[in-house]
Amino acid sequence: MKSFGKDAASIGFCINLEQLMSALSRQKIEIPVDSNNIIISYNESDLSTAIKLATLLRNDGINVELNNKEFDYMEYAKNNNIAGILKIKSATECTYTNTSSQKSTDLACKDVSGEIIGRY
Repeated sequence: MKSFGKDAASIGFCINLEQLMSALSRQKIEIPVDSNNIIISYNESDLSTAIKLATLLRNDGINVELNNKEFDYMEYAKNNNIAGILKIKSATECTYTNTSSQKSTDLACKDVSGEIIGRY
């Protein structure tokens, strides 16, 4: 520690995360991860609804991604440990898809927070 301004005994400790992750991968060890992430898919015209829903869900402890691009949400969700996809159809109608079961449920946008929180 002398090089940091204090003449005292010290010991160091280091973990290289890349090597640790590589070792886990080679041994095919899966680390269970809780998933409470949701993607909200919306059209530009529904941006304000998407922001309101994202705020409600985030206030309830759910991680939310907003996305207005067209792509394979299901594949993206599986690769990124995302539990659900919320598609805003209009300012009042939404569809929630559970990415594990791939079951979809139509919801009123005003009921989204309670419905989704009940699933976790």
